[in-house]
Amino acid sequence: MSKPTIPPNIQRFNSLALVVFARLYEAFPKGVDLDAIDTGIAAIPEDPNISASESFEYFDVAYDVVEWLAREGFLTYENPNHERKFYNARLTMKGLVILGHVPSSLQPGESSEALIDKMKKVLKAGGKIATAETAKALVSKAFSLALSSGAAAPAALGVINV
Repeated sequence: MSKPTIPPNIQRFNSLALVVFARLYEAFPKGVDLDAIDTGIAAIPEDPNISASESFEYFDVAYDVVEWLAREGFLTYENPNHERKFYNARLTMKGLVILGHVPSSLQPGESSEALIDKMKKVLKAGGKIATAETAKALVSKAFSLALSSGAAAPAALGVINV
């Protein structure tokens, strides 16, 4: 029986979420400015066979990924001009706790380390190890921890419009 394939839109989402989580965690508690295009470019897998249109999809949806993560209570940002930039973006308590969580293991034989450390290793490998399955496992773990931690933060708290 073959493993189900991960749809391309979910692969893009997972890669983009890893990039956003890593950037915000590394800067915490300081806020950082995220540009949707730069974030999208950083998430494109190192694959010589990826087409220009496939690459475009990453920075095309990066804005939507950051907005969704904010609505779900993982981060906050300011965007007074409603442009494709996120100013003063930072992790919420929920995002910080989940990324710092040390799962017993995502896969058998794997060492216990913080979820963010696993994400950083995947990103540092630059797509060589960052398979769609690995990214899916990490993002799924983050979201399952968020769901098990209680109710999501209200959507109104996710974005600060100034």
